[in-house]
This record gives sequence, structure tokens and C-alpha cells, in this order.
Amino acid sequence: MLRILILGGTRFLGRSVVKSLAAAGHDLTLISRRQTDVPSGVRNVCKERTVGLERLKGYHFNLVIDFICYDEENIDDIGNNVVAENYVLVSSTWVPRLWSGKCAVELPRLSVQPLGALSDVTKNYLSGKLRAELALTKLRKLGCNAVSLRLPIMLGEGDHTGRLDFYLRRFVDTGPLILVGGGNNHAQIVSMEDIAQAIILWCNKVDISRFLVWEALPGEGESVRKIIETMVTSVGAAV
Repeated sequence: MLRILILGGTRFLGRSVVKSLAAAGHDLTLISRRQTDVPSGVRNVCKERTVGLERLKGYHFNLVIDFICYDEENIDDIGNNVVAENYVLVSSTWVPRLWSGKCAVELPRLSVQPLGALSDVTKNYLSGKLRAELALTKLRKLGCNAVSLRLPIMLGEGDHTGRLDFYLRRFVDTGPLILVGGGNNHAQIVSMEDIAQAIILWCNKVDISRFLVWEALPGEGESVRKIIETMVTSVGAAV
């Protein structure tokens, strides 16, 4: 049994991870500003991130999984309040687009495409995640195995982003779909449920400190056309 702190974890991927860890009998504490039902036995600190961590000042955890770290200051909140043996920053496979503007499997290198290629919202989000990744050295100096887990786009039940809504509406009203480049471009998309189980196995079975950054990309991905055709078949719509 591990003593685990989850920051966020009340919806989509985080909710699935919390349910599975609770079912496995781990000692769970959850910090979230969202008042929501949690599995039996899970301590729910319903506060903003910083206030919640201050409430837990001095507590020791075998593992901290952080779904709501968006900047360097959020890393400081961890180091200033709790003692963590292992810390996982949930980041994004899109972070490398800050220096390449291309696919997430590229290794870091000098920028070959201006940051202006990204929207301001996306740029600010990814820049914050990158600053948080760089700040992980602060936790490692405190003796914590701090790593970044970069996750790709996920699809699944309870997706609050509504990524599939446009396509689903078109399946219902039989309106046309625009496929850029004929839909032959590849997308690296994963099932949320698969990622949730992978995270649990990874934390339990793997020495997560082996690498500072872990990429959770699903191989070469699949063409957008193929993904849409699979969705059509799944919902029983006409092709």
C-alpha cells in the first residue's frame, strides 16, 4: 500500500486513476477545488491548490501525481509544503512544439519555426508546462524522484473538452466533414482508459526516476480518416 497524493483528479483521466488506485487499496489524499464524489476511504481536501497543500504541510507521501501543475510556482508549492518520495508532473507531448513546431516525437533542438505558429492560449499553456518541467530540479535536490510524464491527446468517456462533439454532430445530421489533405495526416491519440491503467502500472512496476521525461506517445498513430471511420462504425452511423 502506498500513501499517495493526487492534485486534481476529479474528472476524466484523473478520476479514472483515482478510482483504480482506491480499488487497489492505496491510502489516497485528493486536492481539488471541485466538490465531487470520491471513492470510499479517499480523503478529499476541497481547496485551491496552494491552500490545499498548506493544509497538508509536513505530510509525507510515497507518490504525488500532479494533474494541475501549470508553472514553476506550482512546483515550489510542492517543495515548500509536503515531503514526496516520488513526484509525477503530468505534462503534454505538445511541449516540444515550442522549439520545433512539428510532431511531439522530436528531440529538443533550436527553434526552426516561430512560436507565433501556435495560438496564444496554447503557447502560454505549453510554456508554463515547460517551466514546470525545468523546475523539477528543485525537487530532485530535495531528494525527490521528480519526473515529467508527457501525455498525448486522449479520448474517452467523460471528456470535458468535447473534442469529438463536432464529428458526432455531423454523424447525426449527416452534414459534410472537411478533411484537410484528405485526412491522410496522422494523429497520435490514445484511449483515456488505457493511459489510466498504464500510469498505475508504471508507478507500481517501473523505476520512474530512470528518465527525467517520459513520453506516452502511441507509436506512429493513425490517419485522421481512419480515426473518423472507426468512430462512424462505433456509433453505428452511415459512412
